[in-house]
Amino acid sequence: MHRRPSIAPSILAALLLALLLAACGSASSPQETGLDRSDPAAVNAAWVTAVQQNDRAAALALLDAGSEQASAFNVDQYLGAVARHISPTDGKPDSAGAFLRAEPLDVREVGAGRRAYSRWVFEKKTRCYYAELAEIGGQWTVTSWYGTDTGCV
Repeated sequence: MHRRPSIAPSILAALLLALLLAACGSASSPQETGLDRSDPAAVNAAWVTAVQQNDRAAALALLDAGSEQASAFNVDQYLGAVARHISPTDGKPDSAGAFLRAEPLDVREVGAGRRAYSRWVFEKKTRCYYAELAEIGGQWTVTSWYGTDTGCV
């Protein structure tokens, strides 16, 4: 008697493929979320949210693909540095205390570009960062991100 091959492995493979495709499609790019890329303040707010939430896909989508900073390596450094302050993984609390909130601040003209500030508030200390923004094809994009001691008092 000839036994039919089971279709269970094929169904399982199809379900796994569907789940994988759905997961890939669920990451929201700034364009899909309705972000107004013509507004540097909106780009700053989206960047602060992406970094605060450790959202690699959103951070990469906001970076200028042509800049040195746009590599996945640099994004991982940005996200990792902030994540260590927000949720230390070594069990030791951050010297600044517990993370309270991140606040996008003003955007200032710097030549043809913009410098977009943010305030990161912890129990004992406030940290300041700024994103360098460039307008490319009518859309603002992040070209780099730095910590600073000024600009967000």
